[in-house]
Amino acid sequence: RLERTVVWQQIRSNTKKQKLDNGLLRKVEENPDLKKDYENLLKHVPEDQRDRAKVSIARTLVLSQSRGEKQKNGVGV
Repeated sequence: RLERTVVWQQIRSNTKKQKLDNGLLRKVEENPDLKKDYENLLKHVPEDQRDRAKVSIARTLVLSQSRGEKQKNGVGV
């Protein structure tokens, strides 16, 4: 039973992470400025490391954009 519980926790964790990653990549695809920056940064990453770097770069760009919007709207971070 314990093993089954651990496996299900891992599956749920992986599913949640995949949904978050897909959401980040979708936000990059929807925003032309982010997409341009994303592609520019990604072309400097070695080919064998791109899969891991895609989500990391997307996360960084989306978070920096949302922080910039908060500061523009006068909301302190």
